[in-house]
This record gives sequence, structure tokens and C-alpha cells, in this order.
Amino acid sequence: MRLKELARQPLIRLLAVNCAAGAAAAVLMLAGLLALNPGNLRALIFADERPAAALGLLLFGMVVTFGSLAMGSAIMALGRE
Repeated sequence: MRLKELARQPLIRLLAVNCAAGAAAAVLMLAGLLALNPGNLRALIFADERPAAALGLLLFGMVVTFGSLAMGSAIMALGRE
């Protein structure tokens, strides 16, 4: 299937929109964690010689978690009015 054909399918569109919402929530959560600095997390990350690796792994884990959460809740809510 081509990309345009996939985008016309309502289930794929629902999953894509909710995955993007979950990824946005993950970015906001990471920004909040860095801003609040619980357990001196920000200082630990930026004290490393390559903080981008730690930030990337943390962001990837959060995107997977929050994206899956948003997509799963959208699928489970399909039967409701």
C-alpha cells in the first residue's frame, strides 16, 4: 500500500495521531524532569561527557511508553459512544 492509501484508513490515522500525542507528552515530561531536577538528575546527565546519549535513551523510553499508552487507550475507547 502507498502512504496516501494508508493515511485514508481511519484506524491508521487514529493510531498515528495518538502516537504523536504520546510523543509530545513524552517531550513535555522530559522537559519537566529536567526543569524540576528530581534526585539531581539534570546534574547527573549533564556531568557526563556525552549527555546527548543519556537524553536520547531517556527520551526514546518515554516516547515508547507514552506513545503506547496513548495508542492503547485510543484503541480501548473505540467501543464507547
